[in-house]
Amino acid sequence: MTSKDKTYTPYDTYLRGETIYHPIFKDTGKVKKVIPTVNHMQKIWVNFDKCGPKVLIASCEKPDNNGKEQQ
Repeated sequence: MTSKDKTYTPYDTYLRGETIYHPIFKDTGKVKKVIPTVNHMQKIWVNFDKCGPKVLIASCEKPDNNGKEQQ
């Protein structure tokens, strides 16, 4: 991971070509494709250096303190 890499979280949005670091995979990858879903989230296709291609979800709403989604 370099200082330019964004750490993956399902609550952020991502752009094609962006480099991200996934803390669970402990791997860095480049976003190859971003597809919006019908529920206003994103599916992102990421080609990771060590673990290869993965599809991740992004742009999820953060739950509030009670565990419910924010409106």
